[in-house]
Amino acid sequence: MMDRLSVGHRDAAFIGGHVRWGGRSVPLAAATQDGELVAEDTMEYSYLSKHYAQQTFGAYSVEVTVDVAPGEIHIKRMLAVCAACRVLNPKTARSQVIVTMTMDVGAALMEELALDKRHGFFRQ
Repeated sequence: MMDRLSVGHRDAAFIGGHVRWGGRSVPLAAATQDGELVAEDTMEYSYLSKHYAQQTFGAYSVEVTVDVAPGEIHIKRMLAVCAACRVLNPKTARSQVIVTMTMDVGAALMEELALDKRHGFFRQ
């Protein structure tokens, strides 16, 4: 059994199935036997983040209709507009766009246009 411990991200290393820090080395299985192992880290871009935007931007839209009787969903239109700077891995970039568009179909199906009958406005 391991006691709960907190190790700084600069001190811990995951090497060969072990968690290593300082002079200690614990098998990964032993580190997770009492629950989950949470590892957090940060990315630092030094001067780049001060001079350049490092984010990817995208806008997605989807129009769906639902035929209530048979429960059929029809995707009428989909659009994705992305600004991704230099793409390092085209397969990963394509997959991320497809996943986001798939999530947008789910969001569109969960959307509801509720009308405020007192004032005639759409509620949010």
